[in-house]
Amino acid sequence: LLFAALADRVGEEPHEAALLADPAARFLALAALPGLLLVAALILPVAPAQDWDLTSILLLPLAVFGVKAGFSIPRLPIRGRRGVAVVALGLGALLSFVLVNADTESALRRFETLVGPGAKITAYGRAYGNELLETYDAERKDFARAVIHAQRALDAEPTNPRYWVKKGAALYELGRYDEAIPALQEGIRRGPARDDAYYDLGNCLERQKRHAEAVTNYREAIRLAEPRPDYLNNLGVALYNVGEKDSARVLWTQVVQRWPWYVLSRRALMEHFGGADTARVTPAPG
Repeated sequence: LLFAALADRVGEEPHEAALLADPAARFLALAALPGLLLVAALILPVAPAQDWDLTSILLLPLAVFGVKAGFSIPRLPIRGRRGVAVVALGLGALLSFVLVNADTESALRRFETLVGPGAKITAYGRAYGNELLETYDAERKDFARAVIHAQRALDAEPTNPRYWVKKGAALYELGRYDEAIPALQEGIRRGPARDDAYYDLGNCLERQKRHAEAVTNYREAIRLAEPRPDYLNNLGVALYNVGEKDSARVLWTQVVQRWPWYVLSRRALMEHFGGADTARVTPAPG
């Protein structure tokens, strides 16, 4: 509509051809320009898998401006059949988007098509899209699919430590510790400041009864992160298994005192040290 209005004024007298003579049109044009430029800068260089639904709101002033310009065409009034045709075009565009997202499975198929192995998109777009799918898989506890999408993200951007850690974490959840450990170690090599990588690696090593190595990795995770009960609790488990039982009891006691809702440490104290220890660490009411 905007281009049609501009083309309709080509060859007219300047004072008659000025689309922006109307103050309301000038206002809409000024309101539309920043959003148009920002959307172009954010969206065009990136893959179609980029989630830009909220960013597209910035195009609303441009859309209103285009409608106003279209209605201003003197020899092409958008009424009657022309009006119906414009509405039909709009509905077609809207419904095509709605229908491919009619349910979760259809939306996932559309998204996987956009970022799949055969899609002609940038490496960043492929990695970003598959990371989103991996996160969704992990939240659903579908770790087999999470491994697939983490690997696709890695294939697109093998230097990104986050993808190595995600792959390792998914493999850990599947019990494939021998495969998870090298993936997590590579994530640490490429991103040594990631506490989650050390924590997941510690979990894998602990499952393999490599308790001393697990202790080292848990301690590094704790050093890099804000205080977390799961990190401290699992360090206590590893310490107990290497024979440092007093250190384990101190850690579990600290966890129960600071996070009384964290039941794993309370359960560990009760199991290994009896009810008397748990009684001493139970916070008083209030």
